[in-house]
Amino acid sequence: MTDPKVPVHIWLQDLRDKARLSQSEVDLKTRQLGGRVSQSYLSQIEKGYKSLEAMEPPRMDALRQVYGVSVEEWARRTGLTIVTSESQKESSERARSTNPVRELWPNLALAIEEYGDRARYREMATPEWRDYLNTFDFYDGHDLPPEGWAELFLTLKQSNVRPGEE
Repeated sequence: MTDPKVPVHIWLQDLRDKARLSQSEVDLKTRQLGGRVSQSYLSQIEKGYKSLEAMEPPRMDALRQVYGVSVEEWARRTGLTIVTSESQKESSERARSTNPVRELWPNLALAIEEYGDRARYREMATPEWRDYLNTFDFYDGHDLPPEGWAELFLTLKQSNVRPGEE
């Protein structure tokens, strides 16, 4: 296990080195997974010039897969949750198999109240999005802060996720 005190960009470089991959090989492998991380972009991340927060979920997930890191380890080390098509499917299945009426996450309700009247977040207040977001469970069992819910919503929306669609 790597030292959790190591900065993320160094950790990523260590993962690539341990996998014995060049940046160009990572570029090729991520492209094959449908989330290309170019050699130049990866170089900027590894030097600490770019952060992972700016990377779209499919690209981040492709990088995680190439390095063989679990979703849980990725979240623990980077502080970023990756919403994969697999986790979306699991979330949908859990929602169907459990009681559909569940108390709203308290901070989700706050996020809808705080952000719901802004144009970028307006859909978050719709019953479809509210109910969909409310199906998420987090490995530590804790609620996201309101800004985390807003960020999750935008990430899902920008990834063309549509609640209720398979």
